Amino acid sequence: MRPSMHSLQAEKEGRESSRLEQFRFQHLRKDGSDNFSSDAAEQVYDEACKMVKDSMPIPKSSSTPQDNVAIENEVYTQVFGPDKNGKMLGYGRGMTKSRLFGYGSVTRGIQSVSAINTLIEEMNAKHVEQIQTIQAEQAVREKTLLEEAESRFRTEVAEREAHLIAEAEERFMKLTEIREAKFMDMLDAREKNYEALINE
Repeated sequence: MRPSMHSLQAEKEGRESSRLEQFRFQHLRKDGSDNFSSDAAEQVYDEACKMVKDSMPIPKSSSTPQDNVAIENEVYTQVFGPDKNGKMLGYGRGMTKSRLFGYGSVTRGIQSVSAINTLIEEMNAKHVEQIQTIQAEQAVREKTLLEEAESRFRTEVAEREAHLIAEAEERFMKLTEIREAKFMDMLDAREKNYEALINE
């Protein structure tokens, strides 16, 4: 049995066929034509296509192939109802997702989830590493700032002490000069008194 035009189009667009496309493919005649194997299947398919057309956004150019697949799958579910116990309704007895779409297409979803979980774990690990790096850098900056502050404080204290000592020394020198001047004045006064006594 050759694939339908919809299946070829899906492969060309690099996507999986919708469930409605697969329904049509499963109900084609065995002679390789594009005719349905039964009028009932063709009628159901035509009605579903009308529902899909009515559900398409306006303008159609705003929709992507993935959007169309989603709409067709939604219409298929509305027509046949949800799957039960892994069996896919509308495809005949015993049809499952793995038989219809192939093992790879079923497991791709699981693989995608696993890949996403792995990516999330890697991002979380990277985020934790970045936080640790930032914390370490912050600790270094804080230590550097503290050391700089302590150094400035010690320098300011030393400068203040030196200034106070200089002021104290200056005051001491002035006081010493004053005392020496008074002492010299006192000596001069005594010497004059002695001279006066001698001259009498």
